[in-house]
Parts: sequence; structure tokens; C-alpha cells
Amino acid sequence: MTASPPTLRSRLQNPAELVMLTFYFIGGAVMLVGGVTASVRDALGDGFHQAWVGLLLGGPALSIWGILSPNQWLGGWFKLGGGLAITTALGAFAVSLGDAFALTFTGVLVLGLNAATLTAVTRDALQLRRAAHVARRERRGNAPI
Repeated sequence: MTASPPTLRSRLQNPAELVMLTFYFIGGAVMLVGGVTASVRDALGDGFHQAWVGLLLGGPALSIWGILSPNQWLGGWFKLGGGLAITTALGAFAVSLGDAFALTFTGVLVLGLNAATLTAVTRDALQLRRAAHVARRERRGNAPI
């Protein structure tokens, strides 16, 4: 008896994650079309703009592809990479806020979003670690846990 392929519902563990990823991507598109915010440009320089926009566009795209991928192993790696890209972009934005970071509404939101994204990245990394462990056990002939 063969197992049925995972459904989108089973792959999308948290529907809010897809909403958040979509808005990260939209934010990247806004930065691509409208230009980088002055705080980022001043703190990190004009050259960082392309990298930052790339992280904001590429990270969510990788994560969404990972969620939709029928190959759970490869999809997990794409989700992990996308999450790391988003976490890096949010961290760069936090750095660009400078001293005002903790004292502003934006700073608190960025901190919360970065914490949520880092939690998802940690979850994805642990799932990949668990899958690798199960695969090793199966190759050795041991029953999976």
C-alpha cells in the first residue's frame, strides 16, 4: 500500500504563515518599485538596496515554493532558506532603525515579525533534522520512531 501524497493542508502547518509570506513579498515589491526607505539607505548604503530587495522578494518566494513542493525534503530546505533570507532582511531593517529601534512602533513590529520568522525557521530546521534522523534509521534497517 502506497502512502498518498501530502495535501496542501498538511504541508501548510500554519495558514497565517502563508499570509505573512505573501505580505513580505509585497513589501519587497513595493521596495523594488518605490525605492528603499531613507532609514535603510542612510544606515546601510545604496548598494545594500538590491540585496535587501532580493531578500524580501526571494525569501518569501522560496518559502512558498517549499510549502507547495511535492518533495517534502527539498521543500523543507527551500522553506528554511527562505525563512533565513526573511530573517536577514528584517534584521537589516532593525539595524537601519538604529537607536530608535526599541522606542518606536515600527521597531516593536519588526522585532515581533523577526521573532515569528525565526520561530518558523527553527521549526523548519528541526523538522529537517528529524527527517534526516528517520531516513538514517530506515537505511540501517531500524524502524522509524
